[in-house]
Amino acid sequence: VAAIAVRCALGGDAATASVLFGGAEAARGARRTASFGAFWSSQQASLRSALGDAAFDAAYADGAGLGFDRIVALALAVEHPDLENGAARFAQIVR
Repeated sequence: VAAIAVRCALGGDAATASVLFGGAEAARGARRTASFGAFWSSQQASLRSALGDAAFDAAYADGAGLGFDRIVALALAVEHPDLENGAARFAQIVR
C-alpha cells in the first residue's frame, strides 16, 4: 500500500497518496522495515509540504480509518501506467 502511495505522489495525486499512507501506517506496514522507513517518511514530508498540514492530516486520518480490506482495495484500484498496454516497461516482452 505504501508503494502505491509513492506512485500516487510521484504521479501528482497527493491526496490519494496521503490516504494510502494513513492506511498503510494503520495496517502497520508503512514503517515495518528499517530499510524503507526513512523513504516512506520523506515521501510523507513532501506530501505534507504540498498539501499543507491540515489537508495532509485529514487525508492521512481518513486512510487510517478505512481498515485493512478497504485500504488494500483502494490501492489496487489505482491505475498504474506501467501496466497499460504498450507501456515502456514491458516493451521488451515478446508477445
